[in-house]
Amino acid sequence: MAPRRTKVEKRLNADDGVKYSEADFLEYFGSKKGAKRWDAAGKPAAAPAAAPKAKAKAKAKAKAKATVYDYTGLETGMRLQAEAEGQWWAAEVVSVKPGKKDTPVKVHWVGYTAASDEWLGPDRLRSKNITTKAPGDTARSPKATKLGGDELLEVTQKETAPIDGQKPGTSGLRKKTKVFMEGNYLANFVQSVFNALLEEDVPVKGGTLVVSGDGRFWNPECIDIIIKIALANGVGRIWCGCDGLLSTPATSAVIREHGKGNEAFGGFICSASHNPGGIDDDFGIKYNCENGGPAPEKVPT
Repeated sequence: MAPRRTKVEKRLNADDGVKYSEADFLEYFGSKKGAKRWDAAGKPAAAPAAAPKAKAKAKAKAKAKATVYDYTGLETGMRLQAEAEGQWWAAEVVSVKPGKKDTPVKVHWVGYTAASDEWLGPDRLRSKNITTKAPGDTARSPKATKLGGDELLEVTQKETAPIDGQKPGTSGLRKKTKVFMEGNYLANFVQSVFNALLEEDVPVKGGTLVVSGDGRFWNPECIDIIIKIALANGVGRIWCGCDGLLSTPATSAVIREHGKGNEAFGGFICSASHNPGGIDDDFGIKYNCENGGPAPEKVPT
């Protein structure tokens, strides 16, 4: 009678994917390491992590893509398009209440009575002034469309004090170039001109100003300062000669000769006439009125 054969347990070796007996593990890896490998091979494999529920994934995805609408660009009376019965119609903004979550904009249908005014949501509105932003972003103002004031430029104020010797003569204010380059010397004079113009009800706000010079030393820097101060005072349009170059007669002609609707209210001329120019010589500035001639004494004070 043949001897009964004992069944030997074998376990999978992770290294090569083959099953071996305990004796094989001990022989190959050694008694200590082999025992650990044998025990590890006998443990069931960890079950894979459960996949998130489809509904939860969809909810998280929708939350991440939530659209936030910014209505700060809308103003009362502004035209836009509004949808009704599948078609887009001309409408005007009556009121905006961001607190009304679903229908924050009240519109008036052009050609209909106020009785038809309706509160609408973003899905029924079309306007370039309705923008979107990520959740948590601060509201952004609509893009500015004109110069002057603080729509396109941040206007800052700088403290200064009166400077002696800035009363101009018939040919404007003339000093050594280094004097004009010191501190607020030029800025004080230019702002004083704007102060006087505004007091005399000259149409500075939104108006047109000519700024140029004769090309002498420090001319570009002077023009740059004048333009910045002009915009801060609300000037809407500035005409400047190519590379900042215009003679005094040319500047006068530009102020006077443009057609109706394009008139300049005046102009700054950076020139010391026939006086020599350079960092160690002379510089000058004068203001000409809307008739192209030198300003009266009461203006540049």
